[in-house]
Amino acid sequence: MIMKTNMKYYYWTSGILIVLCLVLAFLYPIFIGFSVSDQSSDWSNFGSYLGGVIGPLLGLLAFVGVLLSIANQNSENYKAETENRIIKHIEFHHNICNNVKIPYDIKETKFKEGRQAFEFLYEKYLKTFLKEVEQQNPHLDEEQKIDNAFSKLYKKEGNKFGFYFRNLFYLIKYIDDSKEIDKNHYSKLVRAQLSTPEIQLLMYNCLFKKGKGFKSLVTKYGLLNGIDETEMIKPTHKKLYDSKAFE
Repeated sequence: MIMKTNMKYYYWTSGILIVLCLVLAFLYPIFIGFSVSDQSSDWSNFGSYLGGVIGPLLGLLAFVGVLLSIANQNSENYKAETENRIIKHIEFHHNICNNVKIPYDIKETKFKEGRQAFEFLYEKYLKTFLKEVEQQNPHLDEEQKIDNAFSKLYKKEGNKFGFYFRNLFYLIKYIDDSKEIDKNHYSKLVRAQLSTPEIQLLMYNCLFKKGKGFKSLVTKYGLLNGIDETEMIKPTHKKLYDSKAFE
């Protein structure tokens, strides 16, 4: 986008400079007091003078044009490479999600996998929050309860799902740091891959002490757009985020 704008300005500037040089070249004899000559030799000399004025300018503009064209091509190549990496990273993250396995029996021989694993994890987190934290520590404020409950969940199952959120963070961070791309388009593409339980856990993960660094990006790109107050542990928890996180 930046290079296309630069090329546009280059063409406009080139045209204006050329016209200006032509006007000045033709007016120059008048400025110094000469009258229009009827001698062919004078016109021949004037042609040489005009070529001397415009020739170097055209050469310079041509050289600058070549440099801008090369830079524009490099910019397009960078954009294509960046977009390709993002798509591959999204596919990789999808595979990570599918490979999450959470045991649901005492002997840990039966597992919930993929999207079902996140649904199971959110149910465990909900029970932990309500029964192990809120009932036993009613004096804590909501953010402390959220952090306490997520710490308990992470201690038990973090080695099975923690890498999922780390990879999601680096994916969104890569999009945010990239240039020459439509960041909102690719962040929405990522968001479209997230199931409701994934978004629910993402919301509370970013209020957990180890996940707070992700909160600003989640808010910036509206990654919680897929849920509302009825899909949170408490409707008031929505106030712990800027409204932009849900847009």
